[in-house]
Amino acid sequence: MISGELAGGDCLNAGCVPSKALLRCAKLIREAKKVAKFDNEYGVSFRPKRMSDDDDAGNSSEETRLSPMDEVEVDVEVDFPRIMQRMRKLRSKIAPVDGHERGSSLGTQTFQGRGVFTSPTTIEVVEHGKSLGDASNPTLKFRKAVVATGGRPNVPSNIVGLAEAPYTTNLDLFNLQILPKRMVVLGAGIVALEMAQAFAAFGSEVTVLQRSRLLSKGDDEAAVAVKAALEEDGVTFLSGVEVGGVATISRGGGSSSPSSAEDDGGELPLMRVSLTAPSSTR
Repeated sequence: MISGELAGGDCLNAGCVPSKALLRCAKLIREAKKVAKFDNEYGVSFRPKRMSDDDDAGNSSEETRLSPMDEVEVDVEVDFPRIMQRMRKLRSKIAPVDGHERGSSLGTQTFQGRGVFTSPTTIEVVEHGKSLGDASNPTLKFRKAVVATGGRPNVPSNIVGLAEAPYTTNLDLFNLQILPKRMVVLGAGIVALEMAQAFAAFGSEVTVLQRSRLLSKGDDEAAVAVKAALEEDGVTFLSGVEVGGVATISRGGGSSSPSSAEDDGGELPLMRVSLTAPSSTR
């Protein structure tokens, strides 16, 4: 096997594992906010913890005892760095099962690098930092080859300014250390909606731009239900729009990488998104 990226691929590093870890925290935050409301319908209320007799043994004054309160409303605070720390901890726990050592134990030999076909029966492994044709690159012979390179984020090439902007995809979203105050999501597919809902629960102002129908590959009824649920969670949808351009206002502490903003002064990149009507209606 030839592997050009981290072991485990998208699922472990930038897909289902980290996204579901964030969704679990987002769900817990939503549930906590529901029961934190005064006189909620779930029969849950909060009271200060009573002192035990042992705790109060040395206090003879009645005023030193913590008095119970009949009803209390509480604020739910979100610690975004800790959420991300939990996600990384879960990911590292699963990583050995998807690692190259696990493959080796099952009889799979792994070469780290980029595979390039050099003939109908040979492939050269271009190791990181080396060029095609380097004498030290391994050359493998084969009778049959399986190309299973997976996919990568689809970044539109027709949006002015996007290529130069410090945008975020799933490849670096899970490296964020600072919660964005505002987030614009291009597209309304499954992954886009998952992260829109999660970051709205964390406290970001999330706007989803959808050129076509929400979940265009799914059922109409499901799209309506999902949109209603996300709107209830605070996600804003702008339907039937196209992105006319993206202007970079700030790259975030001098860094082009949103994930390293914390090390560069604690500022995330800031961009301005210009919208237009779909070309079919202009």
